[in-house]
Amino acid sequence: MTDTSLSSNFLPQGYCFHWQAELVWINALAEMTLALAYCAVPVIVFMVLRRHNVLIPFRWVFIVFGLSIMAGGLTHLLSLIGIWHAFYHLEGVIKIVAAALSMASVLLLVPALTAFIDRGEGDAAAAAAVASERSAKTAPPSPSNMQMENKDGVDGIEGKKDSEVMADKGVDS
Repeated sequence: MTDTSLSSNFLPQGYCFHWQAELVWINALAEMTLALAYCAVPVIVFMVLRRHNVLIPFRWVFIVFGLSIMAGGLTHLLSLIGIWHAFYHLEGVIKIVAAALSMASVLLLVPALTAFIDRGEGDAAAAAAVASERSAKTAPPSPSNMQMENKDGVDGIEGKKDSEVMADKGVDS
């Protein structure tokens, strides 16, 4: 604890928990889970997009957004370590970096989203039409439509039987 750049003369967070095992482990498991999830999400998204060669408009927004999420995960990792070791200065610096990246994400996302929506209005109308058509095809038929389809089907079968009988007799229809 002599290096003041990484640690301080402060006590680790565990002292606030009075080193009660259930408090230490509840907080440790929560911080570990949050750190893993925050870091995994952008990595998984990046891997999926890269594997499928997806071109992303406004790629720089997604990069900054992913970095802000990972920085948030890093703050949870340092909070986890902080249960046993007091790195409050380093933790504070990482929180400032995470906050700056998060605000940059917000400031970049708003105009990019507006441009994306404006650029895709025609595409949105076409997508809505396709979705409507799909739902109409997959919607269950109404009872009156079912009766009409049954009647058409029966008439078609009966018509086929009549033509087959006529063909067997050698009569042209």
